[in-house]
Amino acid sequence: MGILLECVGMDTGEVMKKARELAVDSGLTCRVIGLRMGYPERSASQSVSQFLRGSNPTLGMLGRFGGAMGVGVEFFLCETMVEEESDGQA
Repeated sequence: MGILLECVGMDTGEVMKKARELAVDSGLTCRVIGLRMGYPERSASQSVSQFLRGSNPTLGMLGRFGGAMGVGVEFFLCETMVEEESDGQA
């Protein structure tokens, strides 16, 4: 048995809206998020701020941001996630 995720694609505006909401809801500062993303102290806050103001994120940046926030990239790319039991057959 496994988990199947059904993803409905989202446009980049919706993706970044979810990223911004996640950042705000977390209560973390851009500096803390940036440090978690691996940015050096001197550029952590500015780097995250620029990312969150952007409109065309790369999958790499979404993954990096998601990792810092404790979510997978599918969090940003899936409008709905449905968990189903799989019988192992495709």
